[in-house]
Amino acid sequence: MVARILAVEDDPIQAKTLAALLRGSYQVATVATGEECLAAAREGAFDLVLLDVVLPGISGYQVCRELKGRPETADLPVIFLSANAGLEDRLQGFEAGGFDYLGKPVVKDELVRKIDLLLDHLAERRSLKEAADLAASAAMTAMTSAAEQGLVLDFMRRSFACVDARSLAMGIVAAARRFGLASMAQVRSAQGAVSWSDEGPCTPLEASVLASVARGGRIVDLGNRTAINFDRASVILKNMPVEEAERYGRLKDHMAMLLEGADARALALAFDPRPAGEPAPVRETLRAAGAALGEVARRNRALHAAYGQVFDRLAHDLAVTMPLLELNRSQEKMLGEMLNQAAATCAKLAGDDAETGRMLAAVEEALRRLAEGQAGAGRPPQETAPRS
Repeated sequence: MVARILAVEDDPIQAKTLAALLRGSYQVATVATGEECLAAAREGAFDLVLLDVVLPGISGYQVCRELKGRPETADLPVIFLSANAGLEDRLQGFEAGGFDYLGKPVVKDELVRKIDLLLDHLAERRSLKEAADLAASAAMTAMTSAAEQGLVLDFMRRSFACVDARSLAMGIVAAARRFGLASMAQVRSAQGAVSWSDEGPCTPLEASVLASVARGGRIVDLGNRTAINFDRASVILKNMPVEEAERYGRLKDHMAMLLEGADARALALAFDPRPAGEPAPVRETLRAAGAALGEVARRNRALHAAYGQVFDRLAHDLAVTMPLLELNRSQEKMLGEMLNQAAATCAKLAGDDAETGRMLAAVEEALRRLAEGQAGAGRPPQETAPRS
């Protein structure tokens, strides 16, 4: 793409000469005053400004300061052109925010070389900024995902306090609400199905819709609605962010993991006491619940390791790119504070994840022992008399 240059020169002959020097390589527009420059820069998309220092009305230095003070033109680079190119003049250009300073009369080869150098510099800065933005975005996504994973684990802990299908369905809806999602859920047991929504018990129509989608696949997308189904539990999420692909995918993963835990809890709640000698359902329930918790703990450890790698990469990228971004001290300090705050947040999340992992391991071990105890209790007693 050909670069667009705004040349500011009040002398008509020099303006025509300047335009002729550049027209073969760039798109050139010329204006004669600082006021015209400010108006043109605000209205047009230029890649750089060639700015004469001595102008009628406001000077080139003042024009540059005003360009840098406006958000829409603050990043527009300026090369000063002046017959006075001494040290004091160059310092004034630097203080005004100029990129370079070129003495008159202008030599075409030198001018083109400086313009190309500036354009290469801008392209490199743009590339570095995009890399830094991408790294920062990845870190924020990782921290957000870690917080969302914490909500899933919190639901797993709370689900052990659910004593029936109704309280479990209410817990699923409450957990979805913490993700910012409106929902309705259904938990199925031998005694029937219980359906619950954000407004309370589901209407007959809502319950029938939940029963219908339960016969579909594991995850069914219905526009901005998503249904997730397991054997004993289903949920319909009503306001999924389909326009945010990354968040949309994360929420589906988190809610699927959450519902898998709810399904394991529903299996435990569905157990009815059996006659002596038939404890196999209890053992199966305990083993299933323990396996589900073990899988949740494994995923939590894997996610925690991934988040740490992303943050370490961000810190490395920022350390490499910050000296090249030419930030001022205030900007460097602000970026450093943001990084330190993110590091503190990650450290806190890591502590929470570690504590959660220990709790899950303890519960898993307790369930394993209970399952082994049920296995022993399930052996039929020795018969002491022959059958009649």
